[in-house]
Amino acid sequence: MGFLVSAPIHMSNKTNIFWSCFKQALKDNKKNQDGKRRVLSIIANDFTYQELQTNLNVSDYGKTDNIFIDITNILKINVSIELKVGEHTISESRKHANMCGYGAPPLSKPVITRSKLNDEQLKQFDLFFSDKENINMSSYKTEAKTGLPVLYLQDSKSSLWEKFHEKYPDGMQRTAFMKRLQGSRYIYKENMGVFVPFVMNMDIKFFQKSFR
Repeated sequence: MGFLVSAPIHMSNKTNIFWSCFKQALKDNKKNQDGKRRVLSIIANDFTYQELQTNLNVSDYGKTDNIFIDITNILKINVSIELKVGEHTISESRKHANMCGYGAPPLSKPVITRSKLNDEQLKQFDLFFSDKENINMSSYKTEAKTGLPVLYLQDSKSSLWEKFHEKYPDGMQRTAFMKRLQGSRYIYKENMGVFVPFVMNMDIKFFQKSFR
């Protein structure tokens, strides 16, 4: 009568073998990006949440743990461990499949190496920004963090970088140059567009009051 069922009695059910293999693979791997998520990413996009949870959320009655509840050391409960695949694990597995590939190892983070500026490069920067062709130094205003005089740039930072790089082709790179210009010490004249009319207006009002 084997022909009356979907799989003959004398043959193994391939579907059961398929889910059994994944259950075992999930058991044998840790719950992290390179473990359960990586294994589940092989099929995570091909089945619904419900199908995955129904076929993979099974109780492992072959293992038991003893839980001791300290109520005068009287109560002891023996509980089965359940291996479950939650919605979060399925979601992360789908992300893994889309970003890294089905069952592929997780992408390694890029290694960023930072090289420190040498004394010569720092000296070049200081010399460049002590030149009056590039900056105007404030005679009264200082940066709160360093106590150094505020420097008003004669041109945009990008233009100054081009000029600096032309003068010191072997000097610091553009990223380091721009980073050192961050903060409130180096101010480009366009940043003062709102401030200057305000000061001029205050000066006019002051002189008007003085001559009345």
